[in-house]
Amino acid sequence: MKNKLKKILSFYPARFLFSLFLISSFLLPAIAQESQNRISIDEFLKTQAVQSFKKGDHAKALSEFRQLSETYPEDPIIYRYLGMTLTLLGQTEEAISAFEIAVKLDPDNAATHYFFARAYYAKGDDTQAEAQVQEVLRLDSEGYYGGAAKRAISLMRPKKFFPKPKRWNVFGSVGFEYDSNVPLEPNDKAISFSTDPNAFRYYFSLGGVLQLA
Repeated sequence: MKNKLKKILSFYPARFLFSLFLISSFLLPAIAQESQNRISIDEFLKTQAVQSFKKGDHAKALSEFRQLSETYPEDPIIYRYLGMTLTLLGQTEEAISAFEIAVKLDPDNAATHYFFARAYYAKGDDTQAEAQVQEVLRLDSEGYYGGAAKRAISLMRPKKFFPKPKRWNVFGSVGFEYDSNVPLEPNDKAISFSTDPNAFRYYFSLGGVLQLA
């Protein structure tokens, strides 16, 4: 046993062993601290907050997600669901703040970017909504959220091609017409005469629309 220990010590210099000691002294506590600031998926799905969210009791879920965010301040999924709940309650400004934290904690999560886009869309900010949708496509182009993002774009883009009508609008037209049988009905050979004069007519029309409400 002593001989084996001597061989190990001779193979691993003291400096290397000291480096391992430093890593274990500082890295492991940091990992433990991070695990304390985050909740496992299994535990999260069992929380009362998630159960309330599934039942559609969003006001109650909001309170419970806020409590969870205090217990696990570095867990991105809690902030994602917090943002989703706030969006459903119409509190889009606060929802966007929650999603910003979620993205900062986990920048490459397609689901978070997707629901972030929905929050911007609910606020009426189509530009930011589409920017988040593009992030979803970058991260999950062929996945579930990628497909949902493509459908979202198809709903957002028509607004650019069919803008909301103005309250007022003016239109006009101009042109000319040629009548080869002015006094008579068109193409009525039964009552036409070779002596009937031909004529040109010029016309101009102008109109407008005013939407009162």
